[in-house]
Amino acid sequence: MKQSNQKKIAIDLNIRSATIAVTEPMDIVILWKRGAKKIDTKIKSITPENTTAIFNEQFQMKTQLEWDSLRNQFRKKQSILSVHLVRAGEDVMEAADNNTSIVLGDANFDLAYYANNPEINQDKLPLKKCNLDEEAFIQIHIKTNSNEVLMKSQP
Repeated sequence: MKQSNQKKIAIDLNIRSATIAVTEPMDIVILWKRGAKKIDTKIKSITPENTTAIFNEQFQMKTQLEWDSLRNQFRKKQSILSVHLVRAGEDVMEAADNNTSIVLGDANFDLAYYANNPEINQDKLPLKKCNLDEEAFIQIHIKTNSNEVLMKSQP
């Protein structure tokens, strides 16, 4: 019989940078999507000469992760960082909601992976479906309070 329960985990995510080899200058923004929740970064520019946009933006999201007591770990919970092209006069959040924004690539990551491995605090997430650069990636720093939450819940 599967034993599980929900634990509220705080996730601190620092979106450090996005690196995409482009052939022309463009403005980009990164959206962090988790279910219906979305958070966006400030707009940054990338160029053929400077292919890395430094964001260095800190976000915190509280989320319920399911604890599997048989496996003694959190169950997968996918989250997405997506890089969007910013067009003049466009509200990127509104365009994303309407599916009219241009997505340059997505990086999927599992929040439970970082909760299960709290010693991992930085990662390089490859951008999938990035037609501009198959080597494109987003650099993150991530921290969870999973150890504290689990220690509090022990009898």
